[in-house]
Amino acid sequence: MSTPIFKKKILLVLLFVATVFSFIYAFNKSYDYKVVSSKLKKSVEEKNELQLELDEKIASYKKLAVKNKKLSKRVISEINKIIDLKDSVDDLDNDLKKDKNALTQKITLTKKLYNKVNYLASKIDKARLLKVNISEILTVKKRNSGKFTKTTNKNKVDAFKVSFYVLENEMATPGKKRVSIKILDSQNNVVVTKSGAKNNLIVDYKNESLSVTSYVEFDRENVKAGRYKVIISIEGLSAGQKTINLG
Repeated sequence: MSTPIFKKKILLVLLFVATVFSFIYAFNKSYDYKVVSSKLKKSVEEKNELQLELDEKIASYKKLAVKNKKLSKRVISEINKIIDLKDSVDDLDNDLKKDKNALTQKITLTKKLYNKVNYLASKIDKARLLKVNISEILTVKKRNSGKFTKTTNKNKVDAFKVSFYVLENEMATPGKKRVSIKILDSQNNVVVTKSGAKNNLIVDYKNESLSVTSYVEFDRENVKAGRYKVIISIEGLSAGQKTINLG
C-alpha cells in the first residue's frame, strides 16, 4: 500500500471519529439542555404554586397580628420574620432579568418561606386549642331527692363533682363545644359510668373564661380506695387533667 493512500485512509478514519464525537457532543448538549429546561420549568411551576398559597396565608397572618393583641411575642416575631422573608422573595423579581441565578435563589427562598409558614401554622393551631383549669374535684353521694352532697366515705361515693374553667382564648373559634370527662383509676382503667349517666356535655364558648360544673356518676361497686385521674377533653382533644386520692 502506497504512503499517500495509507495517509488518506488515516485521515478518513480520523474524520469519521471526529464526526462521531461531534454527534455525541451535540446530542449530550441537546439532552442537557432539555433536562435543564424541564427542571427549570418544573421549578417555576412549583414556585408559582407555592407563591399563591403563601400569599393567602401571609395575608391572613398579617390580619391575625393586627387583631390579636394578646398573641405571644414569639408568634408575632415569627409572623414578622415571615413577612420580611416574603418581601425578600418579592425583591428578587427585579433581578430575574439580570441574573440567571436569581430564579434559583428565589425558588430556594420561597421553599424556605413555605416551611416557615407551615411551622408557624402549627404553632397558631396549637395556640387556638382550648385549655381548662380544674378548680375542684369532690366525691359526692346522691340523696333520694336527687341532690348531691359531699362525702369522704369511699363506700358511699356515687359521683365525682368536677368544677373547672374553660380558659379565655381569643384565638379559639367560639361556639358550641363538646366536653367529655374521663376518670381513670390507679391502674389507668376507665371507671365505668352509671348506666344512663352522661359524662359528655355541650358548652357555649365565647372566647371568655367559662365556669363549668359536672357530676360524673357511677355505681358504688366500681369505686375503690386509691388515686383517680380526671381527664377533660374538648372536641376530642385533651384540655387538662387532675388527680384525686380517695380513702
